[in-house]
Amino acid sequence: MQLNERARARLYALTALACVLWLGQSLYEANKDGSLTSWATWVFAACLLVVIGWTGYNAWVGLVKSADEESPVEEKGDEERSDEKKSDEESPDEEKGDAPDVEVSAGDSAQDSAQENA
Repeated sequence: MQLNERARARLYALTALACVLWLGQSLYEANKDGSLTSWATWVFAACLLVVIGWTGYNAWVGLVKSADEESPVEEKGDEERSDEKKSDEESPDEEKGDAPDVEVSAGDSAQDSAQENA
């Protein structure tokens, strides 16, 4: 399953929030039972701070990136023109109902050959 940039950023943000809450609860409990000065508590807290920093950074970058990708709403005329450009690029070989191409030899004028085709 592929996640888009915004969903991935939200998951990073939720992970960072959960780790902040876990760190707070862990330090509160360690203070309550007297193990706050233990080296294991500080190693665990340092690990959680690294995870919080990493996930928080990725959440921020992902949210900024997804906000940049969302462009303001274009006018309907602009969207139609861009759709026409896309269809022109996708099928360059198809005839679009334009006037037929007229071959003009060196001795003929453009008007004479256009009148013959009409």
